[in-house]
Amino acid sequence: MKNVNITSEENPRELPRIFYEDLKKVGDDSIHIRIPSEVKDALIEIAAIKNFRSVSEYIRFLIEKELISLGCVEID
Repeated sequence: MKNVNITSEENPRELPRIFYEDLKKVGDDSIHIRIPSEVKDALIEIAAIKNFRSVSEYIRFLIEKELISLGCVEID
């Protein structure tokens, strides 16, 4: 399962700067996203309204939906 970590502008963390090819080599499957706090607050509300357990789960859903619509991924 992929992990999505979100940081806001008020609470930034130092995130590792690793290129995609390096991530594939070490097998890391995390995605780090920095977004404005008002967007984070909106995502929290939307995820709750749509009955997702977390914002990370909601973001994974959105990414998978987009990849499926582009024909990049097929879900059995």
